[in-house]
Parts: sequence; structure tokens; C-alpha cells
Amino acid sequence: MIDEPKSSEDYINYIPKRYNCISADDIFIESIVDKLLSVVCYWYSIDNKKNGLAYYGITLISPESCGSICKLIDDSDEYLQLKQILMEAYKAGEFVIHFGI
Repeated sequence: MIDEPKSSEDYINYIPKRYNCISADDIFIESIVDKLLSVVCYWYSIDNKKNGLAYYGITLISPESCGSICKLIDDSDEYLQLKQILMEAYKAGEFVIHFGI
């Protein structure tokens, strides 16, 4: 999670310890990717607003969008850790970074 992305900065470098990363099996992301098309996100930088995930790239997810995603995914064990991070970011007003496949 990050507080506020900087304009014109891209987040293409994968630094798990810096961003408190978790891993989610692609099969779980594939099952919700169409639902996520209704959620506004930012691809690669805060200057590139799009809907859904940059599946093969980097997506910055705003605090508001974290809350929206939590409403779209179910409460099964497979999504528990993901939902916890999204809710934590939502409550703290922080962004989540999705590093695609």
C-alpha cells in the first residue's frame, strides 16, 4: 500500500517488502476480472485512469476503489487476505498496487 501516488511516476518495479505485497493465485483474479471492469483504477501511473485491472501490468487502486472491490468479491477463504488488505487501505486512505501476471 502507498499513501498517495506521485504524478508522472510509474510503479513498474516490483518491490514486495516496500509495498507489503501478498500473492493471489491467478485463478481467483480471473474469476472476478470482469466484475472489476466497473471499478475505476489507474494503469501504471496516477495519470492514466482506466476501468478494471491492467491484467498484464501495474494497477494503482484508490482507497475508494478498494471499498468498491470489497463489495464485488465474496467472503470465501480464497479472498480473505485480499479483502483484508483492501479494507485496510480503504480505512487508511491508501492506494493498493496490483502487480499483474
